[in-house]
Amino acid sequence: MTPHNAASATRTANEWQLLNEATLALRHTTDIDTVVAVIAGSLNKLGFDVLGGTVDLDSAELRISIVSFAGTDSMFGFLSPGDSIRLKNSIVQLEALSFYRLVVHQGETLFYTMSFSDIATLLHPALETTQSPDEPCTCIITPLRERGETTHLLVISAKHITEASVPAVTAFANLGSTILENLRLLQQEKEQRRISQTLQNVSTIVNSSLNLETVLKLILEQLAVVVPYDSAAIMLEQGNALKLEAGSGFAPDAAILDVAVPVDTNVLYNEMKETLSPIVIGDVHTDPRYMLWEGTSPIHSWIGTPIIWQEKVIGQISIDNFEKNVFTPEQGELALLFAKHVATAINNARLFRQAQRTAEEQRALLNSARDVASSLEPEKVLNAIAARVNDLMRAQFTGIFLLDNDQQLQSYILLAKNRDETVETAAFSAAQQAIAQKKGIKTTPAPLSGTLFAVPFIIMERAIGAMVTYSDSDTQADESNLDLLNRFALHTGIAIENSRLYAQVERRLKRQALLNRLARRLSSKLSLKALAKDILQTAQTIAEADASVIVL
Repeated sequence: MTPHNAASATRTANEWQLLNEATLALRHTTDIDTVVAVIAGSLNKLGFDVLGGTVDLDSAELRISIVSFAGTDSMFGFLSPGDSIRLKNSIVQLEALSFYRLVVHQGETLFYTMSFSDIATLLHPALETTQSPDEPCTCIITPLRERGETTHLLVISAKHITEASVPAVTAFANLGSTILENLRLLQQEKEQRRISQTLQNVSTIVNSSLNLETVLKLILEQLAVVVPYDSAAIMLEQGNALKLEAGSGFAPDAAILDVAVPVDTNVLYNEMKETLSPIVIGDVHTDPRYMLWEGTSPIHSWIGTPIIWQEKVIGQISIDNFEKNVFTPEQGELALLFAKHVATAINNARLFRQAQRTAEEQRALLNSARDVASSLEPEKVLNAIAARVNDLMRAQFTGIFLLDNDQQLQSYILLAKNRDETVETAAFSAAQQAIAQKKGIKTTPAPLSGTLFAVPFIIMERAIGAMVTYSDSDTQADESNLDLLNRFALHTGIAIENSRLYAQVERRLKRQALLNRLARRLSSKLSLKALAKDILQTAQTIAEADASVIVL
């Protein structure tokens, strides 16, 4: 074997040994920086100086993190170990390098002689205090890649570097790329497990409580585990505005907590309603679709995802970050999964509230029927019914109005937390309208902002009065309240009619008793004067008259 062949064999054996050692060293590593450091260290042992770092393809920048020397000699023939300090963490514009497309985009390993321009671009922080080389530098340039994209770049140099070293450098670069790819897959697997566990936690939360406020807050907490944010909000559509239902990351007195965002002018929300898809924005300050409200100025990155129930958008989740270009489309899709859980939680809460409401209504109606059956005192019964209606409908006002014998409407019972002549006047007018139409009505008369419900009391196809409630809460403005009020009105009408029938029977019995008594007196031997007095008193009592006289 010739000396040259012997040296080549020795070098090859050394390369394989170091490659094997690097493989064993990286077998259990979970850190990307460690992978790059081990590869650079192995190349140092082979006699190469290594300069390299992380590649950002979006900005086409190289952040230098590796400057390692094989010995005490200078790197590239002029760069000393002391100069390397100025290179660490410096940013290099990759597009200014002549080998950018071949190495970074196409993934080739080059045996390359760098021009003075390349050297000036790559080493500019060190060249401020170090004299530039007199001649171009020959080196090997190799990428580390994941999923076909360059993530790291290594520039390898040595005093007497030759093209024969390319296979060894390529082998170490391939090892680094393989380990990085495995790490990425491992991290993806861990991330998927974490996401899966988080979504499982959210599912448990949704099914563990029917308190909507509690559930939504816990969902936002779990969202932060997989999509880190500075603030987030769940907003639901109420009327023609989006109102905050739950928030995280806001100060208790933040102005945004009370903001009602109009739906009609909200471009992003209407876009989500059309596409049923999330929207990811890198910087809201440069996106004309985003509406800047008080308290939103620190926000740059934003995810908006629609909350969909039965193919209808009922609100949105807003996720905010104060840094630019933080969120990814994948995180937008993940947020959409959380929005589906939010929709389920909202529906569960609504069903629960509806069941509670139905139970309350049934109890109130049953108790109202008992009130009607247990007493013939109309004022007592109507007071009890009005109180039950007022509590059940969370009303600020409940009134009962009755027609007198002259068909004039009179206020009979008025229940209110605070007397308000405007409300009472509007209620009186609504009662007149319901009686005239003989059907229930719902109205919001100016200047009131709340809702009036009015239903008539119908007896034998004749309206004898009306019940009116007023609430300034949007949640109590549901049309189903009109049906509920009609059922209470039926009980009230029965109570009024029972009272009237009882009064009629009572009057007849009293009149019959008086007439029987008078008949007995007429058959007695009393004087004519005494009999006449009895007749007058009996007639006056039966007729409920103030005076009576007999004229002969």
